[in-house]
Amino acid sequence: INDVMIPWDATVDTLRTIIERINQANAGVVATYDPTTDRLTLTATRPGPEPIRLRDVTGNLLAVLRLAGAPQQLGEPAVVRLDDGTRLTSPRNVLENLFPGVTIELLQAAPGPVVITLSQPTETRQEIVAEPGVQAVRSMVESFNAALAQLATLANTPGDGLLVGSSVLATLRQHLVRAVMEPVVLGGERRLPAELGLTVEMPVRGQVRLVLNEERLRQALETAPEETTGVLRALAERLQREISSLLEPGGLIPGQLRLTEEFQARLSQRLRELEERLAARQRLLERQFAQMETALQRFQQQQGALTLLLLQLLSPLQGLVPLR
Repeated sequence: INDVMIPWDATVDTLRTIIERINQANAGVVATYDPTTDRLTLTATRPGPEPIRLRDVTGNLLAVLRLAGAPQQLGEPAVVRLDDGTRLTSPRNVLENLFPGVTIELLQAAPGPVVITLSQPTETRQEIVAEPGVQAVRSMVESFNAALAQLATLANTPGDGLLVGSSVLATLRQHLVRAVMEPVVLGGERRLPAELGLTVEMPVRGQVRLVLNEERLRQALETAPEETTGVLRALAERLQREISSLLEPGGLIPGQLRLTEEFQARLSQRLRELEERLAARQRLLERQFAQMETALQRFQQQQGALTLLLLQLLSPLQGLVPLR
């Protein structure tokens, strides 16, 4: 019953013992027997119209007790009416998400209107305000470090050689780090990012990464939210300006791209010139080879003619007998 196991033994149990066992099982029902109608009735003790779940694990007790498919006496849903006429219902005596993060338990019906006052501790409000800021800065730090790692990879990974050891990448990294670590002037006062938990460390020589002390940032947001937000906004704006200056026409990155394109164009021109020279050299060698083949054929022809002439000269001498 309602996923609660009710053991029974047909050889020893009586109807009374089965009813007692059901009522003691805390299954959310009360079992009663009406001798007039000779019927066993299960009444839900839990509020709400949720049906009573019945299942025979072994045997056919539900059929014997005529409970399978029998009408059920279910509870009524909880009903709450608000001042604006809104009618809320719940299958249980609990209202959830009526207000964010608030659960209301209904104990009994009230004869008149009930006023509910919600309040929140100051510490909790501060944590709610601070946490989105911490998450946003954490995300920024992760993206910033990913960009620095990519720059380090481009500068140190062997490849076509264009970016390995490039001073442009080192300059770009310096610009980015300076944008987030230099003091911010806010209200005439200089504020260091380290006061908000932002610092730079170099775990490996040549590699720089931004580190966030979340507890320090959270404390700053809780104690001085407006001032801290102003400093973070100023840092973000300065970083945005720095990135824009690097990307705008005439900036560091477009300038480097232009130099790279010019270098590539010179290489392409040099390759074309070399290809033309190689083609001309190939044509010259082919002509020389053809001339050598022609000369060789003529030499072979002359050799054949000389051989024939020599044979003709030697033929008259073959019949002569040498004198003794």
